[in-house]
Amino acid sequence: MGLRAIRLLHDFEIGDKRLVVKVDSKTQGTLDEYVKKMFKEEHGKSPKPEEIEKGFITDALLKEDESVQEKINAILKDHEKELKSTEPTENIRRR
Repeated sequence: MGLRAIRLLHDFEIGDKRLVVKVDSKTQGTLDEYVKKMFKEEHGKSPKPEEIEKGFITDALLKEDESVQEKINAILKDHEKELKSTEPTENIRRR
């Protein structure tokens, strides 16, 4: 789910770098329409602009997010040594 990727990965830190996760304007429009639809189904009314900006989130989605975040953290922990030992090299010879 695109919204989950944005929620969980935008500004997520790996090593000493922060990820930037964003979508183009067309995809953002599609996501906003999805949020409006889901919000209206859940609350019986249209969302305010600030509610659209927050995205659609329920307790169930938050619980799933937490589970996914734990899995991401476990993967990073499993590869912690490799992540720390990888340093960019400037003089890579291309073939």
